[in-house]
Amino acid sequence: MPTYALTPIEDLGIEIDRDDPRIAILTGKPGMESFFEGDGEATYVCADCGATVAENVKRGAIGDVGFECLGCGTLLYMPAHDA
Repeated sequence: MPTYALTPIEDLGIEIDRDDPRIAILTGKPGMESFFEGDGEATYVCADCGATVAENVKRGAIGDVGFECLGCGTLLYMPAHDA
């Protein structure tokens, strides 16, 4: 199964104000191993620390969403793309 590294938002040249109520960023709870788990063919990880963000999900099922990495706290972006 392929593994894809999610790019930190700052590496994309995007500045995010975490306090802006119009911005939605998924954040985890202590002990979480990933935000999503499924029976698909793709796994997404943080490009900085390698922590799993989404495991065994269908490619293209999740997109255009921001995550706070469960491992290092870096803001990550998963773009929308064709399945």
